[in-house]
Amino acid sequence: MKLASIVKTIHGQYGTGPLAFVRAFYYSFVSLNTFIVFEFNLRSEFLPYKSTRDYQFASLALEDLRSLREQKSYPREFYMDSIGKLKCNQVLMKNNQLVYIHWLRFPGDVGRFTRLKPGTVEITHLFTLPSERGKGLAGVAVAATVTMLKEQGFEKLIAIVHKGNIASIKTFEAVRFRPVMYLKALGQFNFKIDI
Repeated sequence: MKLASIVKTIHGQYGTGPLAFVRAFYYSFVSLNTFIVFEFNLRSEFLPYKSTRDYQFASLALEDLRSLREQKSYPREFYMDSIGKLKCNQVLMKNNQLVYIHWLRFPGDVGRFTRLKPGTVEITHLFTLPSERGKGLAGVAVAATVTMLKEQGFEKLIAIVHKGNIASIKTFEAVRFRPVMYLKALGQFNFKIDI
């Protein structure tokens, strides 16, 4: 991953300018952070995923994702296979270009906060490129994931969101996830929960 990718992520999450880097350092290493655990019961009724005309939803093989990343530099969330050893991504593409990504963790995968029980999946590291924000794309992609996991027989989908990440909170609420608990972490230090 290139330094340019880290800078893009900081700008995407904390704004531009020198204060963005101060905020990134503070929230990553110093602050007592609160996270909301959201849950979606995949056995409940759900409105099916509605595709959007200009965007294609896909799960990319890692080699296909790597090939797309060679063409353009992306924020760090697009590199979680390298950073966090995640194996399953889901993307939205427009004109054969990545515009959105999130990753899925399954039981047995290593997570920052969780040890997943059988039947549970975690959705994590959602990111929409700034040029595509405000269009509800994260909600479209999360809804498509709910539909896919429901069809595959999974029981529960969880998401862990920093309480200051208003866009992600609104996305999960719009797709009818419900908050089930709060977690505290000092910078990068936290305990794991079984869920």
